[in-house]
Amino acid sequence: MKSIVTLALLFVLFSTVSAQTEKGKFLLGGSSNFTATFLKSQTETENYESDPVSDSTIEFSPQFGYFVVNGLAIGLDVPISFSTEKDDGDKFKTSTWLVGPFVRSYLGGQNVKPFLQASIGFGKSKYDSNYEYIHYPDDITKFDLFGYEAGGGISMFVNQHVAFDVAVGYASVRSKFKNVYKENAKTTVSGFGASFGLIVVL
Repeated sequence: MKSIVTLALLFVLFSTVSAQTEKGKFLLGGSSNFTATFLKSQTETENYESDPVSDSTIEFSPQFGYFVVNGLAIGLDVPISFSTEKDDGDKFKTSTWLVGPFVRSYLGGQNVKPFLQASIGFGKSKYDSNYEYIHYPDDITKFDLFGYEAGGGISMFVNQHVAFDVAVGYASVRSKFKNVYKENAKTTVSGFGASFGLIVVL
């Protein structure tokens, strides 16, 4: 009798969880990463010692999706990041955002669900340089961005609406800008990475 009750409870649990990725549901998700690094360089002369160098970065990637069929969601991905570096009185700020479509396909029907995901995005970035010394002029550089990402991972559902995501993937971002000589320039950054996030299905 006890084993029958246990099997019944497991069936209800798995049925409820697998229903969370069915057609007509909404997917809200995001991954966040915060890093703060403080370094101190000891460049010294008879009359001078440099100040500590500090770096901080905040990144957040909200997602808004809709399940068009069972197990398949499409929507918008909006990665945003802010970073600040302070070096001997000088301050450098970078702000970046992209927006674009994504598609996510869930595989299987258990409470631990593998998925594949891909996205592309267009956006802007701004690099603001503020120097303490007069003979170094302040400067603002603006970038046009295009990026794409592909990868996969697992969603671990803890109840009917909430799951934790662990994912790995490949990403590439291309930026176009004017360099200090007012020439058209382009930079591409790409590589593999991992992320951890939270999703809510309604």
